[in-house]
Amino acid sequence: MLGAVASALSEGGANILTLDVIDREDGIAVDDLCVEAPDGLQEALRRAAEDVPGALVEAIRPLDAFRDVLSPMELAAELAAAPPHAVVKALVEGLPGALWATWCVALRRGIKEPEILCASPTSPSFTNVETPWLPLQRPRRLEQALWMPPAWRMGRLGYEVAAAPLEEPDEAIMLVRRYGPRFRPSELRQIGLLTRITLSALRRGEERAEVAVSR
Repeated sequence: MLGAVASALSEGGANILTLDVIDREDGIAVDDLCVEAPDGLQEALRRAAEDVPGALVEAIRPLDAFRDVLSPMELAAELAAAPPHAVVKALVEGLPGALWATWCVALRRGIKEPEILCASPTSPSFTNVETPWLPLQRPRRLEQALWMPPAWRMGRLGYEVAAAPLEEPDEAIMLVRRYGPRFRPSELRQIGLLTRITLSALRRGEERAEVAVSR
C-alpha cells in the first residue's frame, strides 16, 4: 500500500523527500511524508493518495508555516536548561511547534471557568469553558464533548485536543490541533515526557528555595 501511495503521489507531481512511521495500532500504520510539489496541488495530492484502496490522508500542511520551530528533542533540551520560573511558559510556547499543534495553554480549574496560567500566541478566550476532565492522571486525548465551545466540535473540521497533568491535581496543559490528525499514542507519550521534564525543573527550583530558607 505504501508503494502504491508513493507512486500515486509521484504521478501527481510530488517528489517524496522523507517518510517517517509515526504509529502502528489496530492493524493500521500512520506515516508522515514530506513531499516537494508545485503550489496549489494539495487537494490533487490528497485525491491521488486516497485513490489507493485503504489509504486515508488525515491532513496536509505547508512546511513554510513551520520553519524555525523546535523538535520535541530540542524542546526537551530547552526545558532542561530553562530557569524554574520560566519553564512552564517555555513548555506552553514550544509545544505547538514541536508537535504541530495550533496553540497551547496551562490552566487551573476554577469555579466557573479555568484560570489561564500562561498561553501560547493565538490561544482563544476560555470564558464559559468548563473543565470536567480535571483532574488528570496521565496525558490523554479529550474527545469532542459538550463542555467544548461549538467551534471545537465540528466533526472532521473540529479541534483535536490533548491534555497532560501538571504539578497540582487541578492544573494541566491543553494542546490543540486545528484541522489536523488526531493525537497518536506516541505523541501523548512525548507530551508526557516533556511535561515531566518541566515538573522536574520546577521541583529543582523549589529545592533550591528550601535550602536557602533552611540556611
